[in-house]
Amino acid sequence: MSKQGEVALTNLQKQQDEKVSGIHVFFLIHSVQSGVGGLSFQREITEVAGHDSWMAVLLGGVLVNLAIFFMYLALKKRGEDVVALHQRILGSRLGMIFSLMFMVYFISTGAAVLRTYIELVQVWVFPEISTWSISLVLILLIYYVISGGFQVVVGISVLSVILPFYLLLLLVFPLQHADFTNLLPIGQLSFKELMGATKAMTFSYLGFCTLLMYYPLLKDGPRTQKFAHIGASYTTLIYFVVILISVAYYSEKQLLANVWPTFGLFKIVRFPFVERFEYVGVATWSFVILDNVCLLLWASHRVLKRLWPQSRSILFMVIVLSLIFLENILLTGRRDIATFNQWVTYWGLGINFLYLPLLYLLGLAKGWRGRAT
Repeated sequence: MSKQGEVALTNLQKQQDEKVSGIHVFFLIHSVQSGVGGLSFQREITEVAGHDSWMAVLLGGVLVNLAIFFMYLALKKRGEDVVALHQRILGSRLGMIFSLMFMVYFISTGAAVLRTYIELVQVWVFPEISTWSISLVLILLIYYVISGGFQVVVGISVLSVILPFYLLLLLVFPLQHADFTNLLPIGQLSFKELMGATKAMTFSYLGFCTLLMYYPLLKDGPRTQKFAHIGASYTTLIYFVVILISVAYYSEKQLLANVWPTFGLFKIVRFPFVERFEYVGVATWSFVILDNVCLLLWASHRVLKRLWPQSRSILFMVIVLSLIFLENILLTGRRDIATFNQWVTYWGLGINFLYLPLLYLLGLAKGWRGRAT
């Protein structure tokens, strides 16, 4: 066998070794959607939809599953990622521009998640801690995980789903004080209000489009679609339960005044060995945030390597993490962070629910033209 053949065989074997089984798609989809948005989404959607805000959670879940359906339609025919899709449908130059758009989007979403979690730590646990110190610790940990490769990121995703599961069981405590008549009367919001609340809910569902980058690393990719839908539906179910308990536990005024309603539910949890259980919740949630940011930044790194295979991975990650560190320092107040998150939400709404279906339809149209000629 020639030297080039041996290199090709080695690269093929390496790619096969990097692939993960289909069940991991459930963890990858669900974990990346269970970030900081799950801690504050109640206030944001209740501000628009009132006690009917649970409808926005369900509608958002339906839209996410629809977006995943379009992703698989576009990906499973050729087993390619979004970079290959762009090059095939849009051409080399225009495709590179739109692939870079995805890279920046992944980085921006990861930065938004990390900064929001740092704010959570500063509000609930360490009010006096400096932003730069906790940012530095988290960024070093993120770099360590990403440098281990995709399989390490997948392992963190599995842990981020399993370890915080006990927090769901603790919702029985606020459930004892809930008044479900707060949900009545049902169906008073207008269509415009429902759409506005669904848009506000988008930030909590973002991140699932990382599927567009790790799809080629899945074993038997087309058969993993059911796991992706199950993961997204599981996220929707959890958010649905949380919003029902939140609306029943809080009054509407209390819910609108609480920036972190989910952790507010844990304030009444008392054990003989833990007085302030929300501290434990904040620490546990760090696994979820770590997975969110690592998967998003891994996806951005994957875009770079697909566009420029000879690029230096270490240099890229150092630059990206340095920019995120700078962003964490510059965003100093609640208003700045909320504005940045809103900008990321609009971007994610456009990419996931408008651009990707249009890209798929454009690919179909191009295929039809090709067969006609």
